[in-house]
Amino acid sequence: MTFALRFADPHTAERYPLKVAGELSWRHEGDRSRVEIPLPSLASGAILVPSLSIRHDANYSFRFTLQLAGHTFALNEVPSGSKDSSRVSVPSTEEVPTGKQQGAEYELPISTHIDCFHTHDHVPTSTLTVEATGISDAEQYLLCITARSITRAEVAIPERAAFCPTPPSLSQMQANDKIKHAICSPTCLAMLLQHFDRPIRWLDFVAACRDETTGLYGVWPLGIYAASQQGCIGAVEVFDDWENASQLLASELPFVASIRYPEGSLPGAPNAASGGHLVVVHRLDENHIHVLDPAAATVDEVARTYPSAAFSSAWLSHRGAAYVLLP
Repeated sequence: MTFALRFADPHTAERYPLKVAGELSWRHEGDRSRVEIPLPSLASGAILVPSLSIRHDANYSFRFTLQLAGHTFALNEVPSGSKDSSRVSVPSTEEVPTGKQQGAEYELPISTHIDCFHTHDHVPTSTLTVEATGISDAEQYLLCITARSITRAEVAIPERAAFCPTPPSLSQMQANDKIKHAICSPTCLAMLLQHFDRPIRWLDFVAACRDETTGLYGVWPLGIYAASQQGCIGAVEVFDDWENASQLLASELPFVASIRYPEGSLPGAPNAASGGHLVVVHRLDENHIHVLDPAAATVDEVARTYPSAAFSSAWLSHRGAAYVLLP
């Protein structure tokens, strides 16, 4: 079970290599804007990932909510520094009603997580609402809503080679001891921004990606927001094969893959195991995936080549999430 709904202004849609459904019909009321997107059915055990990026001179904020059968499930506002009393904590500590199904107690069919939704039952219909502030005069935007099974027992390797120019390398291990093990996400995004000639200071960008609610540096919508503040439209996508990823590379767009792997299963990796890590993918073929792994001890060791089957399992067997930026 997969689907992808993408909406963009015509200029962004023309440049984005993956299929865009059309434009959004925002409803503007003063400084506030709102749009509602009906979603296809979702199977149990799915992950639903929304992301929004806007190229805008001023600061903006946004929030995703999912409406289902009289219930509202909300992700935190991005960026999280605004004083919005309606913000929920992450993970949500609000009481979740329970019910009965075939004699077993269960929670509601959807749960909210830091930057996505999970389904625990079949969801035949739902609506995603995007509420934003400060975007009424924005001309360029990209809203992506993608879904797939959270886990896959079998994954495929790439069917054809694809590559793009190699971005510059950064090592997260060159940061101070307090944060260096927690900043793979903004470090990978910083490599893409430098690749697109954005004049950023690495650690300043890392600080911009710190979520005030959770203290985390890897909240997906916030990473895309921080990149948009540097002039790059972006998206979070979830893939279940290499087809779209190959399209990105063929369009000269390296991307950031979110991987996890048990000990010893990714030969050549600087970390023997990981429950969640990000790397920049810039070249692939049937046998090897070429990445920039920010967990390397030095910048000279960041460029890595991993076996295709091992990397495909590390990326696509769980979530298959990726950051994509447009220059």
